[in-house]
Amino acid sequence: MQGFVYVPLPDASNDSMAIALLHSYRMMALPMLNTWAAQQHQGVAIDLSRHNGAPAHRSDYTLEKPGEFSIPVVIIWDQASAARVAEIRSLVTELPGVTLTSIGR
Repeated sequence: MQGFVYVPLPDASNDSMAIALLHSYRMMALPMLNTWAAQQHQGVAIDLSRHNGAPAHRSDYTLEKPGEFSIPVVIIWDQASAARVAEIRSLVTELPGVTLTSIGR
């Protein structure tokens, strides 16, 4: 994951605030993702795990809008944060034409 932007989100109590922020900026999300992908040329690693000794898992995805952007996304999670991965996947469905596709590792 060298070169990825690392986003640690171990505390689920902040999720509602982060989701509210994402909803507020939803209209600007597509232009921002397009610009970011064009300028950064790197992926994003979202770490939901608590690093408390529980086994961590990794899921690899591609966040894509065909013809506009394709961004590698890695989500690191543990059993306590498994439901949060589903919430992230659900948020993507709110963006027209954007998919979050699981890729094998």
